[in-house]
Amino acid sequence: MQAKQREIQAYLQQLGSIESQMVSAAQMIQEAVASIREVCPDELENYQATINALFGSSPIAQLTASVDPQTENEIPSTPVEPEDSQVIDVVSTVETSEPDATALIEEIKCLSAEMSWNDYRKFVNSYPLPQRIVKKSKDEVRAIFEQFLGNCQTEALRGMIAKLRKA
Repeated sequence: MQAKQREIQAYLQQLGSIESQMVSAAQMIQEAVASIREVCPDELENYQATINALFGSSPIAQLTASVDPQTENEIPSTPVEPEDSQVIDVVSTVETSEPDATALIEEIKCLSAEMSWNDYRKFVNSYPLPQRIVKKSKDEVRAIFEQFLGNCQTEALRGMIAKLRKA
């Protein structure tokens, strides 16, 4: 019975980890698409093809380059307009699904990682942590806050995300 419980617990941890990776990957893709649109919009179609190819049956290590080296220097005869709806669909699927606490915690970690150390400490201090963070190292403060996040309700985590997005 205990062995089965450990097996189930390990599986649930794997699922939580995978979901966190999915949320992080979606956020990174969203940022990459925004950067590509700003800097080199003509590469957006190649990037989208690369991402779509990841969902095929071929292992990632066998993916081919999105630009054929022989045609790399050719200028396309007509400009290619990216289909925004396809990109938005990918991102909205992640954002509209009901994330669990693990995904919300990962989002909080990602958003707070962009803050300065002083702002991060102020943010963390605005919550009732299990211990004081005065004279603690960055790693210790982050560990204390992550422990605190693990005990928070989903609505509280959503509130933190909203607060971080406003900052």
